[in-house]
Amino acid sequence: MKKYSVITISEGAAGMKSQIEGLASLISDHYINIDLKINFFLKNLPVQLIPSKSFIINNINDFKIIKPTVLISCGKKSVKASIALKNKFKNIFNIHIQDPKTSYNKFDLIVAPKHDNLNFYNTISTDFALHNIKFNTNKNKNNKTINFIIGGKTKNFQFSKITQEKIYQDIKNLSKKHFVQIIPSRRTPKSLIKKIKSNKINNSNLYENSNNPQEYGNFISTSAANIVTWESISMISECVSSGVGTFIYSFEKGSIPSKYKLFHKDLINKGYIKNFNYNIKPFKVSIGNELQHLKNKILNKIEQSPIFNV
Repeated sequence: MKKYSVITISEGAAGMKSQIEGLASLISDHYINIDLKINFFLKNLPVQLIPSKSFIINNINDFKIIKPTVLISCGKKSVKASIALKNKFKNIFNIHIQDPKTSYNKFDLIVAPKHDNLNFYNTISTDFALHNIKFNTNKNKNNKTINFIIGGKTKNFQFSKITQEKIYQDIKNLSKKHFVQIIPSRRTPKSLIKKIKSNKINNSNLYENSNNPQEYGNFISTSAANIVTWESISMISECVSSGVGTFIYSFEKGSIPSKYKLFHKDLINKGYIKNFNYNIKPFKVSIGNELQHLKNKILNKIEQSPIFNV
């Protein structure tokens, strides 16, 4: 087994950090995270126009890479930063999470969702988005609680007032049979949260601290079921990983991109998720074998790399 350090880099966004930390913890017991500080004049350029040079990284001195290192990146700004660091230090095995959109051959490994349809010699496809959520496997399941996890506006979904009202009414109807833990995200419209607060739904609770991975993990792994809005591949992945049955909540169906359709269809066919309906019947899933298979694939790539044969 080769010995190496693991460093993760990102632009600081919570979703990106969750993915790089999820992969880092899958392949190593210890890793260091460094938040990238990209040159102000370059960071808003399209990734294809950003040079792969170390001067694009304002905090380049934070990187002290002496021994063989696995460098894990996620996010468009970190694409060229990863390549720049590899060019500078040489003894780096660089892994990028998601489609980098450019310079595919400059990465030792790209780990991307299956629906991105990347078929290069250096890519590994995953069914789910990686994450850093830790789950409570010891606590008894709460067979009376259902989590309703709400996303928000994206470039494909408007999350309109009609959508918000439908979500509110559906939570209200669910609360007649179940205790509903309402979990908004950073993207959830403030108007919907305000409505939930102002028009209290009996037999429910509004939890607004989903930035706490441990507490959030406890909620989604100890409930009877998780309902999650279907525009968030990461939230769906987190819920499926918890082992608790996941129901995807559809809305604005005319706006859904084809890659989301493929993602949903694949997970439904594998029995990992179901479409939402009022007659919730809890079920369990396990993706332990898939994670172990992914881990083995990544470690094999690292072991075979000539970078560390020095």
